[in-house]
Amino acid sequence: MLEWFEHHYILTSIICFFLLVALLDQLIPRLSAAVGRPIHPQLGKRIFAGLSLALIVLTYFTVIALTALGFKALGRRLLPHPKADPNAETYWRKREKTEPTLEYLKKQF
Repeated sequence: MLEWFEHHYILTSIICFFLLVALLDQLIPRLSAAVGRPIHPQLGKRIFAGLSLALIVLTYFTVIALTALGFKALGRRLLPHPKADPNAETYWRKREKTEPTLEYLKKQF
């Protein structure tokens, strides 16, 4: 496990810094009073914001980007290509006109 810390010294130093600040805030209450507010709630919010951003980026690159690359590799498209048919007026599907009756409106939900 110590090898991991040796290879990731930047991450280790960041973790140690945050732990040191949290420990000092708990051991020396005057430190919080000097700043005017507790340090650890602000620190927690910043850590949570960083983790949230990291999870969003990780989700994008593992789900959305890989799905797009898979479809591109297979040559499939989920939507029609706009230049596939130059004579097409629209790509909307034709649907029959319905009368807005009470029975029809009840079927919506």
